Amino acid sequence: AAKEKEEQQIQALQAKLAAKREERQRTESNVKEEERRRAMAAQLLMKDSRAVEKKKFAQMEMAAENTVLAAQNSRLRSRQVQRAISANEAGKRETNLNSAQRKLQSARALSDEINEGKKELLTREEAHD
Repeated sequence: AAKEKEEQQIQALQAKLAAKREERQRTESNVKEEERRRAMAAQLLMKDSRAVEKKKFAQMEMAAENTVLAAQNSRLRSRQVQRAISANEAGKRETNLNSAQRKLQSARALSDEINEGKKELLTREEAHD
């Protein structure tokens, strides 16, 4: 009977040990799972922060590019306006030059006609003499 009681106590102690071992293993497993979840959450946060940082950088780059493009477009528009003004002024100068040349040609033609008329008169007068 004592041997049986001792056997039961040993079995009871072994059952308690097994239960404590299982409890410890569950606790360790839970701790490891929680650590794994925290690590995953930290990685996700890191990825999110990198993605946010990349997005901010991309937006800053795009803003810088837009500023450069706006400046280039402004310079192009300014050049186009200057070219148009220059072409208009050149056209006016051309028109004024052509007008002056026509006036000069008209004056020469008139002068030539007058000289021709004088020559004819001189020739007629000489013919009458």
